[in-house]
Amino acid sequence: MSSLPPFSGDEPTCAKCGWTGASTEYLPMGDCVHSPGDRGVTLGWAANERLHRECQRCRYAWDEAIVEPGLPCADPEPDGVLHAQRRHPDWEYATTEGPRKRWDGIDVPPCDDNGDPDPTWERNLDAGHPGEGWERFDYTEESYWRRPKRPGTSPAERPTRPVHADGTPYRYAEIVAEGWSCCDACHRWGRTWTPEQPHICPNEPKAATS
Repeated sequence: MSSLPPFSGDEPTCAKCGWTGASTEYLPMGDCVHSPGDRGVTLGWAANERLHRECQRCRYAWDEAIVEPGLPCADPEPDGVLHAQRRHPDWEYATTEGPRKRWDGIDVPPCDDNGDPDPTWERNLDAGHPGEGWERFDYTEESYWRRPKRPGTSPAERPTRPVHADGTPYRYAEIVAEGWSCCDACHRWGRTWTPEQPHICPNEPKAATS
């Protein structure tokens, strides 16, 4: 029986800097190393195979137990929660905006490349007012939309720093080259945020009014 803490999922919170997200590496029993690169420090010998976790911001590292066969590694978040925060990995999101209480286009979906309403968008009923998909603010109203990502669409937003297929994090030059940026409030990463389709940060909500 392992004395290690259980696997904490893909988005654990770092105990040192509060960052959400960590890399994962399977290690067999043996030396336990908790610093990256050539500065690695051997802390002892681990009697169990384990999952080596490393914070992608401050590089603090720790070990967790492997997932036992037949047991889930973490309870998945409900689709409704992911849609409400506009971060479901299989969907893309858009927001349309108009004047408060004087907006005739609240039910018109975002436009396609030709400037026509795009019927592939559907109302994101989990965002804003539950079951309605809109929100009212001091001077504006917003209408929220969603649609499944099209095949071949590369991820435009992710909860942690971009990584390569082997799990190694991007270097600074790679982040710049691909146009990634990080939200200081929620620490999510994106590369398609524009004034027309801005990042919706769940940690900086607008003050809604009735």
